Amino acid sequence: MADYNNYLIYILTQMRNQEEGVRAMAGLLLKNNIRNHYDEFHHEVKNYIKESCIASLGDSHQLVRSTIGTVVTTLCSKGLSEWGSLLPALYNLLAHPDGQVVEGALGAICKVCEDCAQDMESPQLAGTLEALIPRVLTFVDSPNEKLRFYAIQSLNQFVPSKPQALITHLNQYIQSLYNHATDASSAVRQAVCHGLVLLLEVRPDDLMPQIGTIAEFMLHSTQDQDENVALEACEFWLAFPEQPNSYEILLPLLPRLIPVLIHRMVYSELDIDVLRGNEDDYHVPDRSEDIKPKILKGKQKQAQHITNPEVRFYFHCF
Repeated sequence: MADYNNYLIYILTQMRNQEEGVRAMAGLLLKNNIRNHYDEFHHEVKNYIKESCIASLGDSHQLVRSTIGTVVTTLCSKGLSEWGSLLPALYNLLAHPDGQVVEGALGAICKVCEDCAQDMESPQLAGTLEALIPRVLTFVDSPNEKLRFYAIQSLNQFVPSKPQALITHLNQYIQSLYNHATDASSAVRQAVCHGLVLLLEVRPDDLMPQIGTIAEFMLHSTQDQDENVALEACEFWLAFPEQPNSYEILLPLLPRLIPVLIHRMVYSELDIDVLRGNEDDYHVPDRSEDIKPKILKGKQKQAQHITNPEVRFYFHCF
């Protein structure tokens, strides 16, 4: 097994003459081995994998860089404190003159923040986090849309827990979200919507001075052509009514908001049939499933029937 994992990391990081798909597949196999058998790895193998990942984050293929980031965060899930040199190494790579190295490092940071944010807030790593957050903030205004996305998405992960390292730079973070509300990248706009919703849930007072503008932005984003952006914006309309005095902002918006939400709803085939119930369809032959009797046996059978996606009623945006 030791040699096998050494081969996998070698293929992923060193065999640049191979197709990127082959290299990425080796990385995914390695990721699964780490997830399921990491305790069985020899100490030398663990170190070799870690060193190879850090040294290859600037690979020329984006798919390979992303896969290496996935391997890195899988290793972190087994104990970030055991890899004490990781965050300082990634921090240093953010100053690398090669843009691909920077992209690979920030992409890895984003994955680690998504999976291990709580571990990063441990007392042992507090100093590292205090240095990392302002450094990541500098990439929010990068001309590279991937770097902008990685930066905002990384910072979003810390909003629910509100570590001091983020609170210190909270105003700058909020202003960065405002600045990129109309970003050309749909991924960045989605991350902005996500960040504002998180702030509304845990730090609403910080948004109140601009809440009217934010509500208008979310109304506009709910109509975004990218469904991921629109779906993220819909979360705002679930969280906002829970805030005190939100009706003062919502009431004037309702004539525009309600039609937008109704327009963006999704109906199942059964819902559509019900809505068309008044149509005269006597000339259309009945389908067998329309007239076939349903016999429910016991609570379990009934629950299965109710949760069948064909008969659920979706009153949910998208």
